[in-house]
Amino acid sequence: MIENAEEVRKRRKEELCDWLKDNIKAYEAVKTIQLHDFVVDWGELDGEFSLTIDGETVEDKFSLCLTGTGRVAY
Repeated sequence: MIENAEEVRKRRKEELCDWLKDNIKAYEAVKTIQLHDFVVDWGELDGEFSLTIDGETVEDKFSLCLTGTGRVAY
């Protein structure tokens, strides 16, 4: 059976919502943010750091780099 466009849209929205629930964490009313444990390769002008929100350290490391415009990107 071929799905119509509305069925496809509804199914994809449900799949996206499920993925967001499993992969995104929202922080409400954040009081403190701490960036720490920076490791920077000054030769390549890139690196990574850790993030702690209200005393809870986020598992993933965050990357940073210098863009072609000379600005730092995260």
